[in-house]
Amino acid sequence: MKNKMNDYEVLDFEMVHWADYDLFIAHKANEITYKKQNDMRIISMPTDCLGWKKIFMPIRKVRRLLRLDKVIITPVSSGFILIRFGNVYTYNIKDNQWFNVNILLNCRNPMYNGLLNSSAGIYIGEYGNSNGIGKRIFRSIDEGESWQCVYQFKADSIRHIHCLGWDQFEKKIWVFTGDNDEDCRVLKAEPDFSVVEEIGSGSQKWRACHAIFREHTVEWFMDSPLEEVHYMKYHRRNGEIETGQVVAGPIWFAKEYGEFALAASVQETGLSHKDKLLHLYKSTDFINWNDIATFEHDGWPKSYFRFGTMTFAHGSKVMISCEGVKGLDGKTIRL
Repeated sequence: MKNKMNDYEVLDFEMVHWADYDLFIAHKANEITYKKQNDMRIISMPTDCLGWKKIFMPIRKVRRLLRLDKVIITPVSSGFILIRFGNVYTYNIKDNQWFNVNILLNCRNPMYNGLLNSSAGIYIGEYGNSNGIGKRIFRSIDEGESWQCVYQFKADSIRHIHCLGWDQFEKKIWVFTGDNDEDCRVLKAEPDFSVVEEIGSGSQKWRACHAIFREHTVEWFMDSPLEEVHYMKYHRRNGEIETGQVVAGPIWFAKEYGEFALAASVQETGLSHKDKLLHLYKSTDFINWNDIATFEHDGWPKSYFRFGTMTFAHGSKVMISCEGVKGLDGKTIRL
Protein backbone atom coordinates (compact mmCIF):
# COMPACT_ATOMS: atom_id res chain seq x y z
CA MET A 1 0.00 0.00 0.00
CA LYS A 2 1.27 3.45 -0.94
CA ASN A 3 0.35 6.04 1.66
CA LYS A 4 0.93 9.80 1.64
CA MET A 5 -1.70 10.37 4.34
CA ASN A 6 -1.06 11.25 7.94
CA ASP A 7 -1.63 8.45 10.42
CA TYR A 8 -5.12 7.03 10.48
CA GLU A 9 -7.10 4.94 12.92
CA VAL A 10 -8.93 1.73 11.98
CA LEU A 11 -12.41 1.32 13.49
CA ASP A 12 -14.29 -1.96 13.75
CA PHE A 13 -17.40 -0.90 11.80
CA GLU A 14 -18.54 -2.28 8.44
CA MET A 15 -20.08 1.06 7.57
CA VAL A 16 -20.09 4.47 9.20
CA HIS A 17 -23.22 6.14 7.89
CA TRP A 18 -23.00 9.49 9.67
CA ALA A 19 -20.04 11.13 11.39
CA ASP A 20 -20.39 14.61 12.84
CA TYR A 21 -19.23 16.23 16.05
CA ASP A 22 -22.60 15.66 17.73
CA LEU A 23 -23.87 12.57 15.89
CA PHE A 24 -22.36 9.20 14.97
CA ILE A 25 -24.19 6.26 13.35
CA ALA A 26 -22.43 3.07 12.26
CA HIS A 27 -23.12 -0.63 12.00
CA LYS A 28 -21.40 -3.99 12.14
CA ALA A 29 -23.27 -7.25 11.51
CA ASN A 30 -26.71 -6.77 13.06
CA GLU A 31 -25.84 -4.02 15.52
CA ILE A 32 -26.07 -0.25 15.07
CA THR A 33 -23.91 2.03 17.18
CA TYR A 34 -25.71 5.32 17.78
CA LYS A 35 -24.10 8.27 19.59
CA LYS A 36 -25.76 11.66 19.95
CA GLN A 37 -24.06 14.05 22.33
CA ASN A 38 -23.93 12.10 25.63
CA ASP A 39 -26.37 9.40 24.55
CA MET A 40 -24.69 6.20 23.29
CA ARG A 41 -26.50 2.95 22.62
CA ILE A 42 -26.26 -0.30 20.68
CA ILE A 43 -29.41 -1.15 18.72
CA SER A 44 -30.21 -4.50 17.09
CA MET A 45 -31.57 -4.24 13.56
CA PRO A 46 -34.81 -5.97 12.53
CA THR A 47 -34.23 -9.33 10.85
CA ASP A 48 -37.74 -10.15 9.62
CA CYS A 49 -36.68 -9.30 6.06
CA LEU A 50 -33.75 -11.75 6.06
CA GLY A 51 -35.53 -15.08 6.48
CA TRP A 52 -33.18 -18.08 6.80
CA LYS A 53 -30.17 -15.96 5.91
CA LYS A 54 -30.09 -14.38 9.36
CA ILE A 55 -28.39 -17.49 10.82
CA PHE A 56 -25.22 -16.48 8.93
CA MET A 57 -25.11 -12.98 10.39
CA PRO A 58 -22.12 -13.68 12.71
CA ILE A 59 -19.77 -14.59 9.81
CA ARG A 60 -18.25 -11.61 7.97
CA LYS A 61 -17.38 -13.44 4.73
CA VAL A 62 -20.89 -14.90 4.51
CA ARG A 63 -22.45 -11.51 5.26
CA ARG A 64 -20.46 -10.19 2.33
CA LEU A 65 -21.44 -13.11 0.07
CA LEU A 66 -25.17 -12.88 0.88
CA ARG A 67 -25.21 -9.04 1.04
CA LEU A 68 -26.36 -9.17 4.65
CA ASP A 69 -24.12 -6.22 5.47
CA LYS A 70 -25.87 -3.98 2.94
CA VAL A 71 -27.95 -1.47 4.88
CA ILE A 72 -28.31 2.29 4.57
CA ILE A 73 -29.10 4.57 7.53
CA THR A 74 -29.90 8.28 7.68
CA PRO A 75 -30.80 10.34 10.77
CA VAL A 76 -34.05 12.18 11.53
CA SER A 77 -35.03 14.19 14.59
CA SER A 78 -36.78 11.23 16.26
CA GLY A 79 -34.04 8.69 15.47
CA PHE A 80 -33.16 7.31 12.05
CA ILE A 81 -34.35 5.56 8.90
CA LEU A 82 -33.00 2.16 7.89
CA ILE A 83 -33.24 0.49 4.47
CA ARG A 84 -32.57 -3.26 4.36
CA PHE A 85 -33.47 -5.91 1.76
CA GLY A 86 -36.12 -3.77 0.10
CA ASN A 87 -37.75 -2.75 3.40
CA VAL A 88 -37.84 0.73 4.88
CA TYR A 89 -37.86 1.06 8.68
CA THR A 90 -37.93 3.96 11.11
CA TYR A 91 -36.47 3.77 14.60
CA ASN A 92 -37.69 6.01 17.41
CA ILE A 93 -34.94 6.66 19.92
CA LYS A 94 -37.28 7.84 22.69
CA ASP A 95 -39.56 4.80 22.45
CA ASN A 96 -36.82 2.30 21.47
CA GLN A 97 -39.15 1.02 18.78
CA TRP A 98 -38.84 -0.11 15.14
CA PHE A 99 -41.60 0.49 12.62
CA ASN A 100 -41.73 -1.13 9.17
CA VAL A 101 -43.03 1.56 6.84
CA ASN A 102 -45.59 0.50 4.26
CA ILE A 103 -43.28 0.74 1.24
CA LEU A 104 -41.52 -2.09 -0.57
CA LEU A 105 -38.75 -1.16 -2.99
CA ASN A 106 -38.12 -2.86 -6.34
CA CYS A 107 -34.52 -3.49 -5.33
CA ARG A 108 -32.62 -4.96 -2.40
CA ASN A 109 -31.18 -1.57 -1.47
CA PRO A 110 -30.57 1.75 -3.18
CA MET A 111 -26.97 2.70 -3.82
CA TYR A 112 -25.32 4.55 -0.96
CA ASN A 113 -26.07 7.95 -2.50
CA GLY A 114 -29.49 6.77 -3.66
CA LEU A 115 -30.80 7.73 -0.22
CA LEU A 116 -30.83 11.53 0.05
CA ASN A 117 -31.46 13.44 3.27
CA SER A 118 -32.10 17.08 2.35
CA SER A 119 -33.90 20.20 3.57
CA ALA A 120 -36.61 19.47 0.98
CA GLY A 121 -37.28 15.99 2.30
CA ILE A 122 -35.84 12.48 2.25
CA TYR A 123 -35.62 10.70 -1.10
CA ILE A 124 -35.02 7.10 -2.21
CA GLY A 125 -33.99 6.14 -5.75
CA GLU A 126 -34.35 2.47 -6.70
CA TYR A 127 -31.30 0.45 -7.77
CA GLY A 128 -31.18 -3.17 -9.01
CA ASN A 129 -31.74 -4.48 -12.54
CA SER A 130 -34.23 -2.94 -14.94
CA ASN A 131 -37.75 -4.36 -14.78
CA GLY A 132 -41.22 -4.08 -16.26
CA ILE A 133 -42.28 -1.47 -13.71
CA GLY A 134 -39.55 1.12 -14.18
CA LYS A 135 -37.35 2.57 -11.46
CA ARG A 136 -39.01 4.96 -9.02
CA ILE A 137 -38.09 7.87 -6.78
CA PHE A 138 -39.88 8.21 -3.44
CA ARG A 139 -40.09 11.27 -1.21
CA SER A 140 -40.95 11.67 2.47
CA ILE A 141 -41.67 15.04 4.06
CA ASP A 142 -42.48 13.61 7.51
CA GLU A 143 -39.12 12.03 8.37
CA GLY A 144 -39.87 8.65 6.83
CA GLU A 145 -43.28 7.93 8.32
CA SER A 146 -44.96 8.05 4.90
CA TRP A 147 -43.69 8.06 1.32
CA GLN A 148 -44.94 9.23 -2.05
CA CYS A 149 -43.67 8.14 -5.47
CA VAL A 150 -42.75 11.46 -7.07
CA TYR A 151 -41.14 10.15 -10.26
CA GLN A 152 -41.13 6.93 -12.26
CA PHE A 153 -38.88 6.12 -15.21
CA LYS A 154 -40.44 4.26 -18.10
CA ALA A 155 -39.81 0.53 -18.00
CA ASP A 156 -36.38 -0.36 -19.42
CA SER A 157 -35.51 3.31 -20.07
CA ILE A 158 -32.69 3.02 -17.53
CA ARG A 159 -31.13 0.14 -15.66
CA HIS A 160 -31.18 1.83 -12.27
CA ILE A 161 -30.67 5.02 -10.26
CA HIS A 162 -27.12 5.70 -9.08
CA CYS A 163 -27.39 8.90 -7.11
CA LEU A 164 -29.71 11.61 -5.82
CA GLY A 165 -28.11 14.94 -4.92
CA TRP A 166 -29.37 18.14 -3.30
CA ASP A 167 -28.25 21.31 -5.07
CA GLN A 168 -28.15 23.87 -2.28
CA PHE A 169 -27.61 26.72 -4.75
CA GLU A 170 -30.65 26.17 -6.97
CA LYS A 171 -32.71 24.21 -4.40
CA LYS A 172 -33.15 21.34 -6.85
CA ILE A 173 -32.76 17.55 -6.84
CA TRP A 174 -30.25 16.02 -9.27
CA VAL A 175 -30.66 12.43 -10.45
CA PHE A 176 -27.92 10.27 -12.02
CA THR A 177 -28.70 6.94 -13.73
CA GLY A 178 -26.81 4.16 -15.58
CA ASP A 179 -25.24 1.88 -16.78
CA ASN A 180 -24.95 1.56 -20.58
CA ASP A 181 -24.78 4.69 -22.73
CA GLU A 182 -28.52 4.67 -23.38
CA ASP A 183 -29.20 4.31 -19.62
CA CYS A 184 -26.98 7.22 -18.56
CA ARG A 185 -28.97 10.35 -17.75
CA VAL A 186 -28.64 13.38 -15.53
CA LEU A 187 -31.89 15.07 -14.49
CA LYS A 188 -32.60 18.21 -12.47
CA ALA A 189 -35.96 18.51 -10.72
CA GLU A 190 -38.05 20.63 -8.41
CA PRO A 191 -38.28 19.09 -4.92
CA ASP A 192 -41.75 17.71 -5.71
CA PHE A 193 -40.66 16.66 -9.25
CA SER A 194 -43.40 18.83 -10.76
CA VAL A 195 -40.78 20.08 -13.22
CA VAL A 196 -38.01 17.76 -14.44
CA GLU A 197 -35.26 18.85 -16.84
CA GLU A 198 -32.78 16.55 -18.56
CA ILE A 199 -29.28 18.00 -18.28
CA GLY A 200 -27.54 15.37 -20.41
CA SER A 201 -27.68 11.75 -21.54
CA GLY A 202 -26.41 9.09 -23.91
CA SER A 203 -22.77 8.55 -22.94
CA GLN A 204 -20.56 7.44 -20.06
CA LYS A 205 -19.62 11.02 -19.20
CA TRP A 206 -23.11 11.34 -17.65
CA ARG A 207 -22.63 8.21 -15.52
CA ALA A 208 -21.89 9.00 -11.87
CA CYS A 209 -22.66 7.86 -8.32
CA HIS A 210 -22.08 11.19 -6.58
CA ALA A 211 -22.15 14.94 -7.25
CA ILE A 212 -20.26 17.92 -5.84
CA PHE A 213 -22.35 21.09 -6.00
CA ARG A 214 -20.49 24.38 -6.32
CA GLU A 215 -21.71 27.89 -7.01
CA HIS A 216 -20.98 27.90 -10.74
CA THR A 217 -20.59 24.21 -11.50
CA VAL A 218 -21.84 20.72 -10.69
CA GLU A 219 -18.98 18.21 -10.70
CA TRP A 220 -18.49 14.47 -10.64
CA PHE A 221 -16.18 11.62 -11.55
CA MET A 222 -17.38 9.09 -14.09
CA ASP A 223 -17.96 5.68 -12.56
CA SER A 224 -17.60 3.90 -15.88
CA PRO A 225 -15.66 0.60 -16.12
CA LEU A 226 -16.10 0.78 -19.89
CA GLU A 227 -13.90 3.72 -20.87
CA GLU A 228 -11.32 6.16 -19.52
CA VAL A 229 -12.55 7.89 -16.35
CA HIS A 230 -12.47 11.69 -16.10
CA TYR A 231 -13.47 14.38 -13.64
CA MET A 232 -16.43 16.19 -15.21
CA LYS A 233 -17.71 19.74 -14.69
CA TYR A 234 -21.12 20.99 -15.76
CA HIS A 235 -21.17 24.79 -16.07
CA ARG A 236 -24.45 26.24 -14.87
CA ARG A 237 -24.23 29.46 -16.92
CA ASN A 238 -24.10 27.92 -20.39
CA GLY A 239 -24.83 24.23 -19.85
CA GLU A 240 -21.45 23.16 -21.21
CA ILE A 241 -19.73 20.02 -19.95
CA GLU A 242 -15.97 20.11 -19.33
CA THR A 243 -13.77 17.00 -19.33
CA GLY A 244 -11.02 17.11 -16.73
CA GLN A 245 -8.34 14.91 -15.20
CA VAL A 246 -8.02 11.20 -15.94
CA VAL A 247 -7.89 8.83 -12.97
CA ALA A 248 -6.93 5.19 -12.54
CA GLY A 249 -10.41 3.66 -12.60
CA PRO A 250 -14.12 4.11 -11.88
CA ILE A 251 -14.97 6.34 -8.93
CA TRP A 252 -18.21 5.69 -7.11
CA PHE A 253 -17.77 8.07 -4.20
CA ALA A 254 -16.34 11.55 -3.73
CA LYS A 255 -17.04 14.09 -1.00
CA GLU A 256 -16.33 17.75 -0.37
CA TYR A 257 -15.01 18.80 3.05
CA GLY A 258 -14.98 22.58 2.80
CA GLU A 259 -11.48 23.49 1.64
CA PHE A 260 -10.73 20.10 0.09
CA ALA A 261 -12.38 17.03 -1.39
CA LEU A 262 -11.63 13.31 -1.43
CA ALA A 263 -12.46 10.65 -4.01
CA ALA A 264 -11.90 6.89 -4.04
CA SER A 265 -11.67 4.60 -7.04
CA VAL A 266 -13.24 1.16 -6.88
CA GLN A 267 -11.61 -2.09 -7.88
CA GLU A 268 -14.05 -3.90 -10.14
CA THR A 269 -13.62 -5.27 -13.68
CA GLY A 270 -13.47 -3.42 -16.96
CA LEU A 271 -11.36 -1.61 -19.54
CA SER A 272 -11.09 1.66 -17.62
CA HIS A 273 -8.85 0.20 -14.91
CA LYS A 274 -5.22 1.22 -15.26
CA ASP A 275 -4.06 -1.14 -12.48
CA LYS A 276 -5.41 -3.53 -9.83
CA LEU A 277 -5.47 -1.04 -6.97
CA LEU A 278 -7.93 1.23 -5.21
CA HIS A 279 -6.79 4.87 -5.25
CA LEU A 280 -7.60 7.62 -2.77
CA TYR A 281 -7.43 11.11 -4.30
CA LYS A 282 -7.38 14.56 -2.72
CA SER A 283 -7.95 17.97 -4.29
CA THR A 284 -7.85 21.52 -2.91
CA ASP A 285 -8.70 23.30 -6.18
CA PHE A 286 -11.24 20.83 -7.66
CA ILE A 287 -9.09 20.64 -10.79
CA ASN A 288 -6.00 18.68 -9.81
CA TRP A 289 -6.56 15.41 -7.97
CA ASN A 290 -3.50 14.01 -6.19
CA ASP A 291 -3.15 10.29 -5.57
CA ILE A 292 -2.46 10.18 -1.82
CA ALA A 293 -2.84 6.45 -1.11
CA THR A 294 -3.38 3.11 -2.82
CA PHE A 295 -4.86 -0.10 -1.46
CA GLU A 296 -5.06 -3.67 -2.76
CA HIS A 297 -8.19 -5.69 -3.37
CA ASP A 298 -8.32 -8.64 -0.97
CA GLY A 299 -8.45 -11.20 -3.78
CA TRP A 300 -11.82 -12.81 -3.03
CA PRO A 301 -13.78 -13.48 -6.26
CA LYS A 302 -15.48 -10.24 -7.22
CA SER A 303 -18.51 -11.86 -8.81
CA TYR A 304 -19.44 -13.44 -5.46
CA PHE A 305 -17.83 -11.26 -2.80
CA ARG A 306 -18.21 -7.90 -4.58
CA PHE A 307 -15.79 -5.24 -5.66
CA GLY A 308 -13.29 -3.33 -3.59
CA THR A 309 -14.87 -0.07 -2.44
CA MET A 310 -14.17 2.85 -0.11
CA THR A 311 -17.22 4.86 1.00
CA PHE A 312 -17.25 8.26 2.72
CA ALA A 313 -19.51 8.75 5.72
CA HIS A 314 -22.03 11.58 5.56
CA GLY A 315 -21.26 14.45 7.90
CA SER A 316 -18.23 16.65 8.48
CA LYS A 317 -15.74 14.06 9.79
CA VAL A 318 -13.57 12.06 7.40
CA MET A 319 -14.37 8.38 7.84
CA ILE A 320 -13.97 5.88 5.01
CA SER A 321 -15.62 2.44 5.17
CA CYS A 322 -13.87 -0.35 3.27
CA GLU A 323 -15.10 -3.47 1.53
CA GLY A 324 -12.94 -5.98 -0.29
CA VAL A 325 -9.81 -4.01 0.67
CA LYS A 326 -6.83 -6.10 1.76
CA GLY A 327 -6.43 -5.89 5.53
CA LEU A 328 -9.40 -3.50 5.87
CA ASP A 329 -12.45 -5.45 4.70
CA GLY A 330 -15.39 -4.64 6.98
CA LYS A 331 -13.41 -1.87 8.69
CA THR A 332 -13.51 1.93 8.65
CA ILE A 333 -10.59 4.36 8.42
CA ARG A 334 -10.76 7.54 10.51
CA LEU A 335 -8.43 10.34 9.36
